[in-house]
Amino acid sequence: MAFTTEDKKISGLLSKRVYLIPRNQRRYVWKSENWKDLLEDLEFSINDSRRAHFMGSIVLEKTKYDKTGAGVEVYSIIDGQQRITTFQLLLSVIMYIFKERSEQANFEGLKSYLITNNLANQLFCKLISDRYPSLEVFIRNVCDWDRKDNSIDKIISDSSTASKHNDDVFDAVIFFYNKLKDSTTEEVEGIRNALLETNVVEIIASSEEDAYTIFEILNARGQILEDYELVKNFIMRYYEPSNAVDTAKQRWETEIVQPLGDYMSQFIKHYVTHCYDVKNGKGHNQTYGIIKSETNKQKVVELLDDLCRKASYYKIIINPQAGDEGNCSQREYNVYSFMRSNRGVLFRPIFLSLIHHYKTGEISCDLYERVIEFIKYFFICYNLLGRLTSNKLTETVQSSAKAIEVDYSTEVLSKFINGLVRRMPSLEEFTKSFQLIGWSKKSELYKESSQKKKTQIALETLESIESGSWNIAPYTIEHLYPDSDDRENANIGNLVLLEEKANSSNANKPFADKVDGYFDSRFQTARNVYKRYHQHPESFCIDTRAKAMAARIYNFIIEQGASLQMILEPNSSNR
Repeated sequence: MAFTTEDKKISGLLSKRVYLIPRNQRRYVWKSENWKDLLEDLEFSINDSRRAHFMGSIVLEKTKYDKTGAGVEVYSIIDGQQRITTFQLLLSVIMYIFKERSEQANFEGLKSYLITNNLANQLFCKLISDRYPSLEVFIRNVCDWDRKDNSIDKIISDSSTASKHNDDVFDAVIFFYNKLKDSTTEEVEGIRNALLETNVVEIIASSEEDAYTIFEILNARGQILEDYELVKNFIMRYYEPSNAVDTAKQRWETEIVQPLGDYMSQFIKHYVTHCYDVKNGKGHNQTYGIIKSETNKQKVVELLDDLCRKASYYKIIINPQAGDEGNCSQREYNVYSFMRSNRGVLFRPIFLSLIHHYKTGEISCDLYERVIEFIKYFFICYNLLGRLTSNKLTETVQSSAKAIEVDYSTEVLSKFINGLVRRMPSLEEFTKSFQLIGWSKKSELYKESSQKKKTQIALETLESIESGSWNIAPYTIEHLYPDSDDRENANIGNLVLLEEKANSSNANKPFADKVDGYFDSRFQTARNVYKRYHQHPESFCIDTRAKAMAARIYNFIIEQGASLQMILEPNSSNR
């Protein structure tokens, strides 16, 4: 495979050459977002002369084109036609503006970048495309200093051909003209200079086969960059001052990458959700695209600061550590460790926003901890025990996370709490799901580890409600009626938390013979069983107790939501 590579500026790329766009190339697809990015990048390079803009690699194949005659090099564009076409469109608009302002010297100085002549002094446009004949006509009209009607609309109209693709290129012309028409001549000259100073890597293949091989290599998808890698590149590209980029890279590594590790992708996604309007849509790099489109390139220092700050919050969420040397309180630890263990990932953007306003003092410690505890209880009721799917909550969480972060007020937080309360299943629906929970060592229907996990969550939740604490001592699960093949005896209504020693001594005993032993249990739920049944053990009914357990959990969560709304909006009657 034979090819040459050379670093070039756009001014060198547009020397005495003609570029052909092969018929099989895709049409011109750049839109306002791409044009806006180009102008912003050029303006950035104007403000920092040490950073000439870089536009990647251009793959060309040297070819023949009999129409040009001698004295002109002709290249077929294999990769880069979107960029080269845009360069021509922007330069033509700049040239038109110079003409509009009677800046003939500036006008004439650009002509050689748009048209070239052969040894017979025949003129040719730099870009020749069968698909866009109107582009060639437009450039020729722009380059005509003596043309009388100078309105941009008239030139576009006179340049239009029957090609159905006219709008693709003329939309760019109108965009660039509207962006630059009110700029000073000095500012327009700055854009011109920055564009001509833009760097590219020119790759020229000696054959069509080699050209497309190079194209395939450059566009290989083997390792697609993650969103967080693109965000890093975006920040480092525009970081100011440029001599502080090494410090910025060190911060990225030590304050974001090292603390978060494998959670980097989730963090960037949740960061975007909690502080931007997340648009519907799919596709790789959508998260990066939102950050890029919503961030002024002059504000990337602030973006890095915020990412580092939010990464420290995210570390609390994914790896909470209580105690003197830890990163959170005991109540935070109870919530975040539970949510991490039970895959409560959906709520992380909300947690980010809440931690932020807690850290800045806008939310008191007590209110903050009560809100995250309520979210935990809601998650247990809605997802883990109520068996409802999280995808129905996605929109609520996304909009609420952003609202809390950007427009925090007690009313905004109250609206979020109220939204969760309204999404709670009915008591009847919750009770039906709750009655399906159970665990047994003997019943085939309840032996799976997933059954035991759900049973533990239900019993621990009830214990925390009754005892007022999530600091639950080590336990085993006691069957009030002895464990057996009987499906009913595996039901949640027949289960209670108990110390391991007490459980072992009760093995296979009838309920009436062991209920008195629950009197001095360290578990409040076991003591409650004693209070309720020690005088009349025969009144114990598994189904009745299961319904009572469900109602206790459900009503407690509803009460917690109402209590929070009372704190947040004490004068509101809409509860």
